[in-house]
Amino acid sequence: MARVCVDATFFSITGTGELTFNRGSVGLQSPIVAYTVAGTFAFTKASYPGLTRVRVRVIGGGGGAGGSAGAASPFSTCSSGGGGGGYSESVLDASALVASVTVTVGAGGAGGVGGAAGTAGGQSSFGGLVVANGGGGSPQAGSNAATGTTNSFGGFGAAVGVGQITAPGGNSDNGYGLSNSVSAGGGGGNSGGGYGRGGASLGAQPGNGYGGGGGGTATVNGGGASNGGAGSAGAVFVELFF
Repeated sequence: MARVCVDATFFSITGTGELTFNRGSVGLQSPIVAYTVAGTFAFTKASYPGLTRVRVRVIGGGGGAGGSAGAASPFSTCSSGGGGGGYSESVLDASALVASVTVTVGAGGAGGVGGAAGTAGGQSSFGGLVVANGGGGSPQAGSNAATGTTNSFGGFGAAVGVGQITAPGGNSDNGYGLSNSVSAGGGGGNSGGGYGRGGASLGAQPGNGYGGGGGGTATVNGGGASNGGAGSAGAVFVELFF
C-alpha cells in the first residue's frame, strides 16, 4: 500500500482527515534575517527548509570624518564629513547558494582624533554575490581662514559594488571657514540605508542609520583640538521566499 508523507510546513491534516494547504507558508516570509552589527556571520541554507529564493540588500559602512589639531589665533580650521556607504541588491535562487554563505557587515570608519584623518568604512557582502563598498574617510582639518573664505574637501562616497541593483554612496559636504570666528565641519554623506550627520565645532556626531558618514569638525579662533564623527556600520538584510 502506498504511503504519502505530508510536510507540516506547507500542509495540514484536519481532525476529519482532510489535507489542507497552508497559504502563509509560501511567498515572502517574516521576519527578515537582519545582520546589523559589524562582523562576520554565516547564512546557513539548511536552516530554512523549502527555501526557493532570497532577496539580499547590502549596505557598506560609512566613512569617518577628519579631526582638527586646533588652530593658532586668529585662524580657524575645518574638515569635511565622511562619505556614505554604497548599496547593492539582488534576488538569488536558493539553488545558487552554497550550504553556508559568509555574511560580512562593514564597520563604520573611525573619526579622526585631533589632527588625524578619518578612516574609510568597511565593505559589506553576502558571499561574493552581493557586495557594497564602504564610504571614504575625510582628510584631517587643515584649511585655515583668518579673513577669507576657505573649504575643506574630501569624504567621497563609496564606489558601486556588485549586484543586480547597485548605487554609490553619497559624497560628504565640504567644511568651510568664513573667518577666524566662523567655521563649520561638513556633513557626512548619505547611504542607501542611512544619512550623514551634520558637521559641528568642537567635536562632531557619528553617522546615522546604516552606512551614514560621520560629521566633520571645526576649530575657531585658536581653539583646541576636536574629533571628527565616526561613520555608522553597514548592514545585510536577507528576505526569504518559499
